[in-house]
Amino acid sequence: MTKICLINPPTTPYFSKDIYFPMGLISLGTSLEEEGIESEIIDFDLDLKKDPSLSNWETFKRHALQRLDHTECDVFGISSICSNFPFALLLANEIKMKWPNSKVILGGPQPSSVPEETLRVCPWVDIIVIGEGENTLVELMKGDWDVTSLLNTSGIAFRNGKEIHKTSPRKLIDNLDHLPFPRFERIQIQDYLAIAPLIPLIEAGRGCPFLCSFCSTSLMWERQFRMKSPGRILEEMRRLQRDLGLNSFSLTHDNFTTSHRYVAEFSEHFEKNNSEKFSWSVSARPDTLNIERIHALYRGGCRGFFFGIDSGSAKTQADIQKHLNISHFKTILTESVSLGIESITSFIVGLPTETEEDLDQTIHAALESKLMGAVDTPLHRLSPLSGTSIEKEYRSELIWDKTPSDVSLSPFDDEEIDELIKSQPILFSSFYSVPTPNLNLNMPAFSVFYYEIINKMPSVLKALLNQTQLSPCDLFKRWDEWRSNYYQTRTIDNSLILNLLGEFIGSLSSPATVGIKKCSEEVLNVATV
Repeated sequence: MTKICLINPPTTPYFSKDIYFPMGLISLGTSLEEEGIESEIIDFDLDLKKDPSLSNWETFKRHALQRLDHTECDVFGISSICSNFPFALLLANEIKMKWPNSKVILGGPQPSSVPEETLRVCPWVDIIVIGEGENTLVELMKGDWDVTSLLNTSGIAFRNGKEIHKTSPRKLIDNLDHLPFPRFERIQIQDYLAIAPLIPLIEAGRGCPFLCSFCSTSLMWERQFRMKSPGRILEEMRRLQRDLGLNSFSLTHDNFTTSHRYVAEFSEHFEKNNSEKFSWSVSARPDTLNIERIHALYRGGCRGFFFGIDSGSAKTQADIQKHLNISHFKTILTESVSLGIESITSFIVGLPTETEEDLDQTIHAALESKLMGAVDTPLHRLSPLSGTSIEKEYRSELIWDKTPSDVSLSPFDDEEIDELIKSQPILFSSFYSVPTPNLNLNMPAFSVFYYEIINKMPSVLKALLNQTQLSPCDLFKRWDEWRSNYYQTRTIDNSLILNLLGEFIGSLSSPATVGIKKCSEEVLNVATV
C-alpha cells in the first residue's frame, strides 16, 4: 500500500521561544496507522529550531528535499495554518518538481478556508482536504485516485485537468472518543518538551459556537462544539504521565467552558478521580464562567486560563460580535487570580472600526488586568484571517507593508516569499493589515510598545498615565515622535523600548515625571539582573 509523508512546514522564527506542535499530524498519522496505512511525520519547524542555519530559504529547500528523499514516499500531505501557508505552497512546488508523479495533498485550517483559490493558483497541488481530516485522508489513501473515486470522496477539492471540483462537506466525527489515542512515539517528543515544556499534548475537543468577526475557528469546525469525555481526557493524562512523566497539561480547545453542563460533569469527574493531582489549563470566555464554575474547575485541577478579551471598548466588542462585558471579565479574573489560577489575558489592536478612544479603553483594560495579577497580557495586531467576516469585508482593501501581525511572523527573509505573498492577498491575508481610518498611529510600533511596558513595567505605566494625564494613544504619539527624532533606525525593537523608557520620560520635562523616571530605571535594573 502507498506510504504518505505528513509534513509540518516551518512555522515560527528560529529565535522564537515557541514551537508549533503538529498535533493534527499526530492525530492523522495515528488514524492512518489504525487502518494499516504507513506514514511518516516530518516537522520542519522543529528542524529550524534545532538548526538556525535553515532560516535561509535556499538552504532550507536543499535540506527539506534531502529529508523527504529518505522517506521513499510517493504521497506528501502538508498541513498548514495561516502563518506557514506561503512556505507550504512553495515546498509543495519543490516536491512536485522533484517527484512529478507524486501526489501532493494540502490540509489544515488555511487551505480549508481557500481550497478552490489555492488550486487555481497552484497547479502543483493535487488535492485539498477541507476541514476535519482523519476520515477523509484514510479514505483517500484507500482509494484509487481516479476522478470517479475522488468525486465520491466528501470533504475535498481537487483538480481534474483544467477543472476544479469541490465535493460535498464531510460529516464531522460525532464522538471524539472514537479517535485513537495519539501515538507520540511517532515523533521526537523530548525535543519539543525541551523547547516548550507545556506544549498542548491533549486535544480536549473541537469547535466553538460563537462567531467573532476576526476568528477563523468556525470555518474549520463548522461551529459544532464537541468534547472528549472527561474519562477519556483523564486517561490521556495518565498515559502521558506513564510515558513521559508529565503531571501538568495544556488542554487544546478554543473555548473549553462553552457548555455549563460539560463543565459541571468534567469538574465533578476530575474532583473524584484525579488521584494523581494532575493540573491543567484551558481557554475560556469570561461570559461562560461564574464564581461557582471557577471553584469547581479549580477543585478538579484547573490551574490556568487563557482569556481572549480582545477589546476594552463596549462599542468594539459589539463591532467584532464578541459582546463581552468588561466588568464581568474583571470579576472572573479577580476570582481566578485569588485561587492561584494563572491567567493570560489577550487583546487585539488595529481593528478596522476602532477610534483612539476605543484603543485607549483597550490599553487601560490590558494594564488593569496585568495589575490585577494576569501572568501575561499579549497585545496582538489584528490579522485578517482568510474567510472571516473582517477579511471578507476588507478583502479589496488589504494593506501590504511587510510588518505583519505576530500571528504571521515569517521564519524567512526572502524576496521570493515576499513576492508570492504580495501577489496573492486572498491566499495570504494574515500577512496583511486592514485600513484603520480612525487611527493615525504606527500600529506595529504601538502594539510592541504597550506589550513591553504593560507586561514588564505596569506600575510605571500606570503612574505615567496618571501623572501626565495623557491618554494611552497620546502618550504613544509622544514616544513615537521622540523615538523617530533620535532613534530612526530601530522603530519597534523590544529592548529599545525598555532601555530608553527612562530617557523618554525625562524628555517630557514635567516635575511629576522625575520620580517615575527613577522608578522605571530601577525596574529595568531589576529585570536585567
